[in-house]
Amino acid sequence: MDPAPTPAELAAYLSGSLPKDRFTAIDQWLEHQPDEVVGRLLGDAESQMTQVHLDMPLKAPPEPGFVADPSRSRLHVGDVIGEGGMAVVQRAADASLERDVALKVLKPRGIDENLDQFYLRAQAFRREAALTASLEHPAIPPIYDIGRAEGRPAFTMQRLNGRPLDERLRDEPRPAIALVEVFLRAVEAIAFAHSRGVVHRDLTPANILVADFGAVYVLDWGVAARIGESDGVRVGTPAWMAPEQAMGAPADPRMDVFAIGALLHLVLTGQGPRPDPGRPGLLELPRLQDRNVPQIGRAHV
Repeated sequence: MDPAPTPAELAAYLSGSLPKDRFTAIDQWLEHQPDEVVGRLLGDAESQMTQVHLDMPLKAPPEPGFVADPSRSRLHVGDVIGEGGMAVVQRAADASLERDVALKVLKPRGIDENLDQFYLRAQAFRREAALTASLEHPAIPPIYDIGRAEGRPAFTMQRLNGRPLDERLRDEPRPAIALVEVFLRAVEAIAFAHSRGVVHRDLTPANILVADFGAVYVLDWGVAARIGESDGVRVGTPAWMAPEQAMGAPADPRMDVFAIGALLHLVLTGQGPRPDPGRPGLLELPRLQDRNVPQIGRAHV
């Protein structure tokens, strides 16, 4: 059996930052220890982990007085503003740069999540930060910094205020011509990503934000991949993905093109690409004439 882990290794084990072979070895070592020993070791390791350590301030801390935060961390973290399968997004204030940011933190390992699944999720989270940071475009939220929060990988990004496209569509008459410009700005961001070799793979109306003052952003690059990359599994939102994507095909710009066509159909008709998006695994795409959608400009012979 491998030697007992050090306190530093246990802290890295909890945060998911160990190499996979050592991660697996420690997990197996813990399985052979009594429950009370495991609880004590992991509790001690967690107590030594800094709550948020994006904390090398660029200027002196404020004068002593009223302090709302329990530490001198660079980030003052607020409430949760979003949550997905991979991570949680919280409001935060960067004390060094004096600006509001969004802090995205990897979720801890779930009770029903095996070690390989957690490791892959942590890798995908780090890849999201790197890929998004490489895409400098007005419609792609910039990444500001990377670090750790509660011992887990985290990064800060621009905090946005606005409404996702799916909410806006519920308030618009059909066809929603006023939102075609929003759609076109999102398409420009996707075209830019493709020019940099990146495929979004999860382009949905919930991932397009109409922000304050008319800005448009394409969000959630968590399952984005380089063109040609293949993880062999289905990623994305089933109701909006291309059939090839549902079968685990390598990342291809045409996957995003399918979603773009589906989004345009939604903007103009109020219907998504599939009539029953709640059915898991649904791949069928009904013909246009079977959708009960008016065909404007259809030639008559």
